[in-house]
Amino acid sequence: MKEQREKIKNPVVVLYKRETSDSYAVSITDGSQNMHDGLLMASVSPDEADNSFAVFAMVGYYMAAEIEALRKRVSGLEAKTSAGE
Repeated sequence: MKEQREKIKNPVVVLYKRETSDSYAVSITDGSQNMHDGLLMASVSPDEADNSFAVFAMVGYYMAAEIEALRKRVSGLEAKTSAGE
């Protein structure tokens, strides 16, 4: 019988956009902001040719890009809100 992994109780998505290629390193931690504490990690890019998991890697890439864009928007709105108080 296969052991079931415990569900991550406080999932945090940590993203690292690589400067040298169009890809992200994605780490899912249990409450930590440190990429190296990842319980699940993946490298994702928009052009995973010849990879049997290509669709998942490409989906992960676009999810990471969207999360990054949303975090920037939230940060900008928070900065405007606190500057106006």
